[in-house]
Amino acid sequence: SMESFLGITERNYCDGGACIRLYKQFASGKKPEAAEIVMGHNREDLLGLGKIFSMLSYLALFNEDYEALDCEIQDDQLAFTIRMHYDLPVEFSNHSEEFYIIGQNNRVRLLVKLQNGRLKQYYSNYKDYDYIPSEDTAIPKTLSACMDKKLRRPAKRDNCYTWFPVTEAFLHDSLKQKTYLKHCLPYYLSVLK
Repeated sequence: SMESFLGITERNYCDGGACIRLYKQFASGKKPEAAEIVMGHNREDLLGLGKIFSMLSYLALFNEDYEALDCEIQDDQLAFTIRMHYDLPVEFSNHSEEFYIIGQNNRVRLLVKLQNGRLKQYYSNYKDYDYIPSEDTAIPKTLSACMDKKLRRPAKRDNCYTWFPVTEAFLHDSLKQKTYLKHCLPYYLSVLK
């Protein structure tokens, strides 16, 4: 699947499933010539592995190995431009109801829907939060413990957020933008199909 994603199609030998059957025939002595096919398949796997290492550059989005270059409001969206420290081997794009992402070379562009000039700030440690439906926000359990149980429920990954206004200060502060991306980008990437 990874080779296919990268556009690597030059395979001369059989696929993995056929290789297992051939190996069993070789091991039982029924088909000694199968050894060459099995070894050829394994050689292609090893050569392909070197090519798919380039996919590790996508992990930089999860590991915060990037810098926020630009942030601006475009219509009802907040547009981020991120510079990666590695080139992405293949251009990609994807979206959900809440955001759109595209990556090419060493740049990633992220468009996030604004709601009344505000953004959701997601938190990955959702088990430490309660969601307050009447406020459409999550708060740490240490604070919600004082609230009536009817007013709160355990937060889930998709509702563990707080809201914040997108101000001029945020639009011009790459450190605040990176903090936002650190918390929210893993969530956005996790909901992609």
